[in-house]
Amino acid sequence: EKALERTLRPGDQQTFDVHRELVLIAGDAGSLSMTLNGAPAKPLGASGKTATTRLTLANFKDYLLTQ
Repeated sequence: EKALERTLRPGDQQTFDVHRELVLIAGDAGSLSMTLNGAPAKPLGASGKTATTRLTLANFKDYLLTQ
């Protein structure tokens, strides 16, 4: 089910309640900051590069910043 398809502008925030998976396409992967279950996540890619990421219950912890 597609929940959102839009361009986020600098400063925009979007919250999702994900039950199984989230497919995220970032047009500028290095400029996106996100949190997963309240924890900061790693950048999805380099600045200026497009990245497609599939987050699931099984892999989302791989995207968290290590503390």
